[in-house]
Amino acid sequence: MKKTIKKALAVITAATMTLSLSINAFAAKFPDVTEEDYAWAIDAIETMADEGIIKGYEDGTFNPSKTVSKLEALVLISRIIGVNESENERIVESAWDIYGDVISEYELPYGNNELAYLLIKGVLSEDELEEYIDSTHRDDGLKRYEVAILLTKALDAERSLKADLAAKLEYKDTSDIPANAKKYVAYVSSVGLMQGMEDNTFAPAQSVTRAQAALVLNKLKDMTSYDYRKGIVSSVDQTTRLIKIKESEDKTLSHYITTEIITRYNGNVIGINDINVGYDATVTYKDGQLYAIDFCDALIDDVIFGAFVGSASSSAKGNMVTINVLGENDTQLNTSSKTAYKLADDCVVTFAGSPASLASIKTGSYVKLTLKKGIVTILEAQNKESKITGRVNEVILDATYKLKIEENGGEIKDYLVKSDVKVTRNGASVSAREILPGDSITATLNYGIITAVTATSKSSDKTGVIKEVIISKTPKITLTIDGVDATYYMTADADITLSGNEASFYDLRVGLATTVKLEGDTVVSLQSVIADDVLTWSGTVILVNASYGLVQMEIVDNVTGQIRTESVFVKSTASIVDYETQKSKKLSALAPGMKINVTGSMQTGVFEAGAIIIIG
Repeated sequence: MKKTIKKALAVITAATMTLSLSINAFAAKFPDVTEEDYAWAIDAIETMADEGIIKGYEDGTFNPSKTVSKLEALVLISRIIGVNESENERIVESAWDIYGDVISEYELPYGNNELAYLLIKGVLSEDELEEYIDSTHRDDGLKRYEVAILLTKALDAERSLKADLAAKLEYKDTSDIPANAKKYVAYVSSVGLMQGMEDNTFAPAQSVTRAQAALVLNKLKDMTSYDYRKGIVSSVDQTTRLIKIKESEDKTLSHYITTEIITRYNGNVIGINDINVGYDATVTYKDGQLYAIDFCDALIDDVIFGAFVGSASSSAKGNMVTINVLGENDTQLNTSSKTAYKLADDCVVTFAGSPASLASIKTGSYVKLTLKKGIVTILEAQNKESKITGRVNEVILDATYKLKIEENGGEIKDYLVKSDVKVTRNGASVSAREILPGDSITATLNYGIITAVTATSKSSDKTGVIKEVIISKTPKITLTIDGVDATYYMTADADITLSGNEASFYDLRVGLATTVKLEGDTVVSLQSVIADDVLTWSGTVILVNASYGLVQMEIVDNVTGQIRTESVFVKSTASIVDYETQKSKKLSALAPGMKINVTGSMQTGVFEAGAIIIIG
C-alpha cells in the first residue's frame, strides 16, 4: 500500500513540475500582482505562495489572471483541508485502498491521492468524477458556482444546509445560477467565503482565476484551521458515548461523542454503535474543540492466536509478550513452542472486550495479537474456554473440518472443529458430519477450537423448480419458489427419486418441478417428476442474437447420429450458468464454439429454453 502511495506521489511530483501549482516558490511579492489591479488579493496570494499552496512561476511571475482548471482546483482544496498532514496519512492510504482503482481509470497526470482524499472526505462523490477529471473536462476552467459547491462540502456544511437558504439570494443574476447550486452559493455568500462582483452579480458561469482562487482558499484555510491527533481506539462506551483513543503508552484522548461531532468510517458517516475497538482514528480539532473523528480499519500485517505465557519489560526491548502460538489449522495447542512479540507504545490491551492492563492478563488466557510491521498494536485476551450461539452457515470440508457460524450478534466466522468433538443433535449423540447448514447451535470453544456442539434443526418441505445444480465437495441445489431463488445444501446420502425411480444427485436437471424435505437449510430428500415435454439438448453454439433471444446450435441426433442445426428461443427468465465457475451469465456471454446443455420444451412448434448450462 505504502509503495503504491509513494509511487503516486512520485508521479505527482514529476508531473506538476510543469504546472503552476508546483513550480518552485518565488519571493514574497510578484511583479505582476500590483496594488493597482490586485489590492483585494495581494495578501492572500502571498500567503498561499509562502505556504506552498499556490506557487509562482520560474520567471518570478504569479500570472493572477490565468484560469484555474478543475483538476488544479481540486488538488488545491485537498491541500487546504489536510491531505499532506502527517496525521492524515492513514486516511489517505485508506482512501486509495477504496478509490484507487476508480481514480486510476482516469489516468491523471497528477493529483491521484488528493482526489482519493476528497472522495473519502465527502467533498466529491464517485458520480461526479467524470464531470471534474475526465480527460475532456479536467483542464476546463472551474466555474464560480462549482467553487461554491466544493467549498461548502469542504467545510462539512452540506448536511446542515436548509432547503430555503437559496431564497435569500439577492444577486441580480440569481436566475442564472443552476438550481442545484443555489443553496451552496447562498451558503458561501452568507459565511463570507465568496462574494459577488461589483455590479451585484455572482457570475456563476465565470471561470475562477488564480488570484480569485488564492483569495477563497485563504479564507477556507482560516475557516479550517484544524489541528490533528491520531491513535487507536481503546474503548467505546455506547451508553455514556465516551470514546478513548490511545496515542501512546502514556497518552489517551477521551471524548464524549455528541451529535454535533462528525464521525466517519472509511468516509461514511457512522454512529457510536458502529465504532469498534482497534480502529485507527484521526481526531480533528477546530479552535481547540473536538470537530470530527475519521476511523479506518487498522493496517494489519498479521494476526496471531495463541495462549498467553507472560510479559516482560526492559529499557532495550520495551514491552514484550510471549505466547504459545496456535497455527491456522492447529486443533491442539503446542505448549513447548514459545514466541515473543514486541508491543507498540500505543498498544491497545483488552480482556473480554474491556480495557485491561498487560499485568492483568493471566497465564493460559486465549489471546489474539494484531501486528503492524511486526509490532503488536492490539492484544485481545479472554478466558481459554468460551461459548458461542448462532446458526451454521456452511460446513467446510478441506484439509481440516470447519464450521462457518453466524453468531447471534451477526458476526460470521470460521471455527476449527476438534477431531474428538462431542455432538448432540436434536437430543441424540451423533458424529460431527451430521451437523448441517441451517442448524441452530451452541458451541463450546477451547482456545477458539470447537470441542462440543449442541445442535437443533427444524424440518420443512419446499416445492419449486430447479434453477441450478451445483456439483462440488458440498453439493447444492437452487430452487425457484414462488418467483424467489433459494439455495440449499444437500447431504451426500439424500434420498432422491425421479418419476418414482431411485436416482442420484447427478441425474437432476434444471427446469424440473421438485419437492424437497429440509432439515435446517439442507436437503435430506428430494422427489421430482420428469415431464414428457421437458427436453435437454447438448451441442455447440453457432449463432447468438441476444436482442431477439435466439441461439442456433448444432446437436447430434441420438437416433441417427447425424448433425443437425436447431434454433432455440431463450426466455427472459431463463437461467444461464457457467458450469465451471457456477456463476450466472447473460445471454450475450454465449459465443460461437461454446458447448452448452439446454433444457426446455416445445411450445407451438418452437423450442423454448428455460435453462442453459455452459459446459465448455
